Amino acid sequence: MTDQTDRAVHDRAVHDRAVHDRDVSDRLDLAALVSRYALAVDRRDRAEIAAVFVADAVLSVADAGEPAGRRVVAEGGDTIAGFIMSLGDPGGGQYPGPTAHVIGAHVSTVTGDAATGETRCVAHHVTLSGNELELRTSYLRYVDTFVRTGDGWKFGARTLHRDFAEVRPYSGTPYTGTPDAGPR
Repeated sequence: MTDQTDRAVHDRAVHDRAVHDRDVSDRLDLAALVSRYALAVDRRDRAEIAAVFVADAVLSVADAGEPAGRRVVAEGGDTIAGFIMSLGDPGGGQYPGPTAHVIGAHVSTVTGDAATGETRCVAHHVTLSGNELELRTSYLRYVDTFVRTGDGWKFGARTLHRDFAEVRPYSGTPYTGTPDAGPR
């Protein structure tokens, strides 16, 4: 009886450790996915933006002060990437200058091959207002669903909540080109 009990305790400990290790690994992978997205947006890397979404993903926006609900702005990884790229278009995008998305808190809950999460982000955007450059600092909250794919975790849906923002004159270095692609 003691050998059977010892074996059962051992087997349970091994199982629990494996479950814990997978949970930790999944959470690290999800946090890395969130960072990959932020870097891809800042680098204006259309291919990488598309790569972090599943083919039928949905991007929505829910601004502070808007009526309850959200509005879908793009569906599908390629369309989402195109929408985000249009925001940074120097020829008329909302954020034609450099951006820096700084990831804050990130939490996620994994259930098998699906997960949900929330990420806080402070996004800095150099914008043009008339002939003047401004720095718009937006305090964002992303509410996400994730899908485990054969290529790892990807976004299934992402809702951007713009909680509040501040705008001030920008007196930094003038923007002269495209963002550095940085290391891969």
